[in-house]
Amino acid sequence: MATNNNINNIDFLFIWRNVVLRKAIIEQLNLFKDNYKAVFNTRLEYLRHNHKEYITEIIFNNGFQPAEIPSCVRKLTLKGGTTLYGIEFLDSLEALIFAPTTTSVPIRSSQFPISLKELVLSGEFNSSLNVGDLPNVHTLIFKKYDKTIGIGVLPNSLQVLKMGIKFNKPFSKGVIPLSVKTLHFGYCYDRRLKEGVLHQNIEHLDFGSFYQHPLNQSNVPSSVKTIRLPQFYNTKLLNLPNSYEKIVIGPVMIIKDNKYLL
Repeated sequence: MATNNNINNIDFLFIWRNVVLRKAIIEQLNLFKDNYKAVFNTRLEYLRHNHKEYITEIIFNNGFQPAEIPSCVRKLTLKGGTTLYGIEFLDSLEALIFAPTTTSVPIRSSQFPISLKELVLSGEFNSSLNVGDLPNVHTLIFKKYDKTIGIGVLPNSLQVLKMGIKFNKPFSKGVIPLSVKTLHFGYCYDRRLKEGVLHQNIEHLDFGSFYQHPLNQSNVPSSVKTIRLPQFYNTKLLNLPNSYEKIVIGPVMIIKDNKYLL
């Protein structure tokens, strides 16, 4: 390994000392720095852009045409639209932020590329979700969603689930997939957790800003390592398993053995 690194260093120095090659490398780096992220308000703006091949992140405020997006794009934001037509053909896409202007926008898993790892449902999205509607992503983030989620709706690939600012519906046992390790309940969440809702694979919990219900060994699994609670949470309601490593209550962090850090 060390020999290969030495060879690579020698090759790089040889290339870098060449004035022509060094100039070309710097030009390419500057083009990438100036163009890797782009925002377009109209389709015409996008078509007139001279360096699409350097774009890895696009924000479309209007006029989305999936067939025109280069294969180098990894992250796409769609603002103001009402459709995902053609998204499934973007087989290099890893992150999608969908922000429709209306609340009722039906989605299906077949509309998304299999390469997708992160999905953010933003804007006014608040359509009821059924089994098979969501793609097999690792991270799912809601912004304004406030509908009840049924068993089997969330994909079994999910590792991070973040509920939105308005969400305050109860979770039933079996709704949260066993693959989830990080769960954010959302800013307004204030529902008492029933026993068995949180499974034994969850490691990180965030209860938003208004939660005021008991958390104890019956509803918090021993797998949980970190918990974030509201600033004015009543700590008399707290009786956690001894397996926890860190609790954050507002600006105060409590680590094991009751050590306090600001």
